[in-house]
Amino acid sequence: MKNQYSVILSISSDIGFEIAKSWIGKKKIIGTYLTESKKTQFLKSKGVKLFKVDFRKKQNIDDFCKHISKKELKNIISAVGSQNPIGRFNSVNFDEWTNSIFVNAINQIRCIIRLIKNKKKQIKIVLFAGGGTNNATKNYSAYTLSKIMLIKFTELIDFEFKNVCCSIIGPGWVKTKIHQATLNNKINAEQNYSRTRDQLKSLDCVPIFKVVECVNWALKQKKSVISGRNISLVYDDWG
Repeated sequence: MKNQYSVILSISSDIGFEIAKSWIGKKKIIGTYLTESKKTQFLKSKGVKLFKVDFRKKQNIDDFCKHISKKELKNIISAVGSQNPIGRFNSVNFDEWTNSIFVNAINQIRCIIRLIKNKKKQIKIVLFAGGGTNNATKNYSAYTLSKIMLIKFTELIDFEFKNVCCSIIGPGWVKTKIHQATLNNKINAEQNYSRTRDQLKSLDCVPIFKVVECVNWALKQKKSVISGRNISLVYDDWG
């Protein structure tokens, strides 16, 4: 493990937590979380360094980045995400819509750029894409536009930073708590409510261990192979 750290933004998310578990005893881990839970308690008991960071607040992000700025970083994973607000453009609160763009894209980019600034050694970064990036997904405009921004950011950061290897993974349907926003908002989600409910009850979801496997595979690849790439876990021939 040497003296290098691997950072997971939103380590308390379902995917972030499972990635962290796969790294315990193998990497020095730093993670961010928003609320205390059994997951954060478990991670603390395993020696993971945790920081409470609200990705709606720039000062929280800046304080976190400043706190770990002198540490040598090996990997950065961002599992930050929220589907809210759900609804059509003319029905959502536009302040909430704007805040969603910041949480789902801009403030993740802010955090990553601050973390890699002035670093000399190679840093590998993995982000997550989402549904609707290749078609029009009604009622999820903030979430979808944010994911498109992250996809393009993955290409641009690869182009500008020679020591950064960044890829983004579209995991497909995974049974995680992010879908609870849809299940809690039957009216505004419209047909996506029943679609989400039925999908999560089916056997067609991607097992979360496959997401972890794909992330760990991506982190082992050379920059010439993976960097700048948008990878579909379900459809691409990775691994």
